Formats: sequence, C-alpha cells, structure tokens
Amino acid sequence: MENSFEQSKLVFEKMQIEINKLNINCYVMPSSNENSIPQLLIATDVDINNSPVIQLMFVDDLLQASDIKKDINSAFIVQFFAPINLKIYKETIEAYRILGIFNRVCPIGFFGMSESEGAFFRYNFLSKEKAIDPRVLNETVQIITFFVKKLSAKLIDLVSGEKTYEIILDELEKELSQVATK
Repeated sequence: MENSFEQSKLVFEKMQIEINKLNINCYVMPSSNENSIPQLLIATDVDINNSPVIQLMFVDDLLQASDIKKDINSAFIVQFFAPINLKIYKETIEAYRILGIFNRVCPIGFFGMSESEGAFFRYNFLSKEKAIDPRVLNETVQIITFFVKKLSAKLIDLVSGEKTYEIILDELEKELSQVATK
C-alpha cells in the first residue's frame, strides 16, 4: 500500500510542476496520520488559503486505504473535487436551480450540494496510467477553475441576498450567450 501511495505522491509532484507553469498555486499533501492518502491541492485563485481548492486523489488509493479491493486493474481514476465553502440554508431551491444551469453548460464533471459539504464540484478522470498528459491536466484545471469561480460568485450573491435568483439567471444568460458567440 505504501508503494502505491509513494507512486501517487511522485505523480502529484510532477503534476505540481506543470500546474505551477500556469502560475497556479498548488500543494502536494502526502499520506499521513491526518490524511490517509496523498492528494494534490490546487488553488482556484492566487491565495490558496481563501479560494476554493481543487483536491486531486487517486480512487484506487482511497480504496486501498479503506481496505476495499479494486476490481478493475487496468485503469486509474483521478478524482477532481472542489468544495465550495458556502453553507446554503434558505435559498436551497434557487441554489439547486443555479447548479442545474452550470451542470448543463460545464463540459466536464458536475456540481452538487449536500448538507454536510455545501456546494461542490466533482469530476472523475479515467486514465490508463497514473500520469496524466500535462496538456490535459492544464486544460482540466482551467475549466474547473473557471466554472467553480463563476458558480461560487453567483451562490455568494444569492445567499448574501445581494441578488435574487431572477437577476442571477439574467446575468448567466447574458454571460453564456457572450461566450457562445465568441
């Protein structure tokens, strides 16, 4: 098990080099007593401490840490997970509607919401090997960062009461039509 974790850590260190080339902050978190599996944490903004973070982990590491036997030996799944640190209480229906809009236009992954985690983004990437092509990794991180930042801003506007669902919907329609016509 430790060999697999060490291999994952080395892969994440290589990914970190590629992501840093984009001027994006990231950090390799090795497995430890507090963190059962190695992870790569990627900031969606300049300040890694105050921005949504994309967590990368290998699902096979998670299965090994949980003593669950992996049935598929020929593929690796890299999970990209970005919790959006915002608890949504009274605007739940409107928040789900906004998540639905983002899920329709985001080309990869999906946005969800749970009582314990609040809103989040998740994408599982299937690969023949643990290493991911740097171009694919960079493109994936940029897509996730773009959509997570957009969604976070819209949800904050909704929850803070700064904007109503209808105003946010109008803004999204205008923003998306501008992107579609470029």
